[in-house]
Amino acid sequence: MTRSSKQILRERAAALGINDEGGCSPWFVIAVIGSFTWWIAHELGSFAGAIGILAALGLVFTLSPKIENRRLKRTARCRIGESICQFARSFDHRSTDTLVIRTVYERLQQWIAFPGFPIRSEDDVFQDYRMGGDDFEDLADEVANITGRPLANTESNPYYGTVCTPGDLVRFFMHQPRLQIINHKS
Repeated sequence: MTRSSKQILRERAAALGINDEGGCSPWFVIAVIGSFTWWIAHELGSFAGAIGILAALGLVFTLSPKIENRRLKRTARCRIGESICQFARSFDHRSTDTLVIRTVYERLQQWIAFPGFPIRSEDDVFQDYRMGGDDFEDLADEVANITGRPLANTESNPYYGTVCTPGDLVRFFMHQPRLQIINHKS
């Protein structure tokens, strides 16, 4: 399985503890924290108080990804035994392209970065998976490329602007036309 450059950079940023959505230099962050520490120490009259406040803030920011990971693990425990089969059964198998179903399922699992996380068609990708708009657009581009259903004339799609769940995404791509491959015989 190949990984895109964005995925590699996201993994490296996560390993370093840098949020890839922030886009700011670590030196800028250090300068802001230093200025904030000086300001708190000046206002409180105590450098120790400033360090205590910053330590508490650091603890909150350190624990928030762990809390999110715990939430995903708890959700996965509630869905033990679920797989792509349950996801696929939530669609009409006669009229839904299985390549679209599999691609949406696998790409969402890859984005969540939680191996084997059971995706449900009714999950809200923005709230349940904490996916941002840019990430969602990247996901849609990947699905379009893999399934051969380009993101052209999306305004005429009945699901345009209403996609919030994996099921909506599958239905959206089912309404996108397939690429026409023309074979010219000489």
